[in-house]
Amino acid sequence: MPYVSSMSSTSTREERLWTERLLARSCLVSINHSAHSVRRGRETSSFPSRLGPFRAWATFWEGRPSHGSIVLDGGNSEAAISRRRIWQAYYHTLSEVLGRVSGGFHDELTADVTYGNSMTPPPLPVAVAKLRLFQELRKVEATYEELLLKEIKFPMANETNLEVEQWTDQVSTNWRLVSGPTWTDDEIGEGGQEAAGRNTLDVCSTISDQTR
Repeated sequence: MPYVSSMSSTSTREERLWTERLLARSCLVSINHSAHSVRRGRETSSFPSRLGPFRAWATFWEGRPSHGSIVLDGGNSEAAISRRRIWQAYYHTLSEVLGRVSGGFHDELTADVTYGNSMTPPPLPVAVAKLRLFQELRKVEATYEELLLKEIKFPMANETNLEVEQWTDQVSTNWRLVSGPTWTDDEIGEGGQEAAGRNTLDVCSTISDQTR
């Protein structure tokens, strides 16, 4: 997976297309597996393994436009999937991790995916792992927000849009978590909890401005 996601810009257009299809399929497998596990009432895969495909996807898309749809099965338009959906699922999964970490579950956070490498890295200190998680969450949050603003038609004041509502609810929930007693300013990074609060207000204000 790391090799696939690191294909350079010098790769041919066809190679990049097939790489994106492979990564998108991996993300879909992670999404579907998670949904199936929730329906069965149990989660069998670890968060590092669930996040692996999304992290590879993000690495592949660094410096590339990530909006629009990708066709996963030849020219069949019915097989097209919104790239925004993958970023949405990535953010949702990170939010699940944030929730567990805020509840005191740190074991999976301090581990990492080895992709079959027998040289398992040592666990990260909890404070470092939490800082990295929040930085990753903010980066994905910003990408997904940008796609929302570009791609969807925002509702009128008397209308609703489920995706927008879910987005603002998740951003607010995450802010409440990192503003709680289980997080410190150092674990959030520059500006600490105050900056996290300002960012949440900015997101809500931007969404409100888009509602006509």
